[in-house]
Amino acid sequence: MALTDAQKTDLLFKKLFGYARTAGTVNTTAEATASPAFLRGDNVWVEADQIPQGSPAALADIVSAWSSSAGTAVACTAATANTLASNAGIYQAYTTGKIDWIPPEFNTGYAVSVYIDSAGSANPASTGQRLYPDGTGGAGEWVFDYQSGVLNFITNTLPVTSPVFSNTKVVYVVGYTYIGVKGVQNISSGITGSLADYVPLTQKGAASGVAELDADGKIKIGQLPALSITNTSVVNSLSSMLELTVEVGDVAVRSDETKTYIFAVDAFEITNKLLLSNVATLTTSTAHGLSNGSIVVISDVDATFNGTFTVVSAPTATTFTYAKTASNVTSVAVSPVGYLVSEDNWLELLSPTSAGPTGATGAAGATGLTGNTGSTGSIGATGLTGNTGSTGSTGLTGATGATGLTGATGATGLTGATGATGLTGATGLTGNTGLTGATGLTGNTGLTGATGATGDAGVFSTAVTGAPTGAVEGDAWFDPSDSTLYVYYDGFWLEASSSSPGEPGENGIGRIVSVPVHDYGVSGHLAGDTASDNSYYYYCTANFVDNSTKIWYRISWTSGSW
Repeated sequence: MALTDAQKTDLLFKKLFGYARTAGTVNTTAEATASPAFLRGDNVWVEADQIPQGSPAALADIVSAWSSSAGTAVACTAATANTLASNAGIYQAYTTGKIDWIPPEFNTGYAVSVYIDSAGSANPASTGQRLYPDGTGGAGEWVFDYQSGVLNFITNTLPVTSPVFSNTKVVYVVGYTYIGVKGVQNISSGITGSLADYVPLTQKGAASGVAELDADGKIKIGQLPALSITNTSVVNSLSSMLELTVEVGDVAVRSDETKTYIFAVDAFEITNKLLLSNVATLTTSTAHGLSNGSIVVISDVDATFNGTFTVVSAPTATTFTYAKTASNVTSVAVSPVGYLVSEDNWLELLSPTSAGPTGATGAAGATGLTGNTGSTGSIGATGLTGNTGSTGSTGLTGATGATGLTGATGATGLTGATGATGLTGATGLTGNTGLTGATGLTGNTGLTGATGATGDAGVFSTAVTGAPTGAVEGDAWFDPSDSTLYVYYDGFWLEASSSSPGEPGENGIGRIVSVPVHDYGVSGHLAGDTASDNSYYYYCTANFVDNSTKIWYRISWTSGSW
C-alpha cells in the first residue's frame, strides 16, 4: 500500500529536524534516531566534534551564540514574495541571513526559539512574545530550516490575534550557529587514521601541549626541563649506558657512536613480578613505552629478575616480558618497588656547532609538561603454550526414556456363586368385614386390618426406602421412593434404571443392545446400554474405550414369584 500524504509529510518534517521517522505518533523531539539530511563534501563541518555536547555554549572560532539576554538575537527579514492577502504586511517566510544553525541533533538545548517584538528590541525574550513550534490556539505553527536559516509559518495560521503579530513587529530567532572550518578540502590529504591521532598546531610548544623539535630533530633547548649535572661517564654501548648508576642530570658519553646523552627521566617503578615457563613478566606503575627488542636494566627486584635483558613483548602499556631461565615465581607484589631503566630514560644532547666560550648558566626553566603517551609497540612474540586445562565437569544426566507400552489385560476372573434367595415374608391377617349400613346413607368404612410383619429382605424388595444391608453381589433393590432399580456389585449399589426419563443424551441411556461377548464391549457401546439373555442381566457403565478396559457388568437372574 502506498504512503499516505500524512506519512510523507511526517517523514519530511522529521528529516528537516535531523531525525529518522520511527513512529508516526510521537513528536519530532521524541524521536531518538538521528538522520541528518544529505550534505555535500564542501559543506562538511570539519570541527563538528568540538561542538559542546552537554549544555549548549559558544566556542571561539567554532560556535557562535545568538542570545536574547546578550542582545544578539537575530532580527529576521521577511520574504516579501510570500505575503498573505488576508494579512497584508505579514509574511509566511522569514530569513535570518545566517546559515549552519546547530540543530537539536547535538543537544535539545540547541533548538532555536522564535519571538516577536518591536524593531530594535535589545531582549525580545523579555519584552516580546514567544512563538512555539506547535503554535498557540491553533495559530502560529512554524518550522525552521537549520541549514539555510529560514523560518516558515504554516500557511494561513499566522498569529495575528494572540499573541499580536502585525506589520509593525519583527521576528527574532535565538540559537547557535557553526562557524568552524568547513569542507573536506580543508582536511590534509596526508592524514591517515583518526583525526584524534593528530596534535593541533595551537598545542605545539604551548602549556599542556607538546614540545617542538629543531632542524636536527632534537627537542629545543628552551623547552627542556631544568637539569642538575653531577656526573659524566664514558661508555661504549647502549647496555653499558643503561647499567650506569645515575640520577637525573647525569651525563653519558657514548664512544661507540660519538654522542652524548643525559639521564632526563627517573627510572620506572616496578610493582609486580611473575615468572612462568622461563618467561618473566614485570608490571610498572606508569606506562613504560617499551616494545619488542627494547634493552632494559632491572634492579632492586631480586636476584632472579635483576639484570640486563631484551624485551620479548609488551602486552599492555604497563607490562612487559623477557626470557629468564629460572624456577617459576607466582605473581606477587614487589615491595619495596624495583626499578626499570631503558633508552627512553636518556635524552640525546645537541653538539655545539662552533667552539665559543661557555656561556653563563641560564635560569632554571619551568618544569616541562609530560609528553604524550608513545605509540603502541609492535606485537611481541607469541607466548609459550599454557598448561593443559583441567578436565571439564561431567555433563548432565540424559533425559529419562519414554515409558514402555502397557502390558495386556489379564483374563477376567470367574463369576462368584449366586447368593441364596431370601425367605418370603408371611401374609398379614385380613381384617373383619365392616357392618352393612342401612340403605340410604353409606355406612362408615371398617377399620383396615393390621399389616403383617415384614419378612426378611430377599434378592428383590419393594418395601425398603433405604439401601438394604447385608446384600451380596448380584442382589437387586427397587426403591419405591423414587422408582429406581439398583444392582449390588463390588460393594456398591449401582443404579440400573430410572422411572423418570431425562433428556436424551449422547450416552444412549436406556438402549437395549445385543449381549456383549466381552466385558470391554465393542465400538459404539455407550454408558447406560442394557442387554439380557436367559442367564444374565447386562449393564454398560461407560462408553467404549478399547479392547481391554472393562465397561460391562452382569447379574444372574433369580427365581421366585413376583
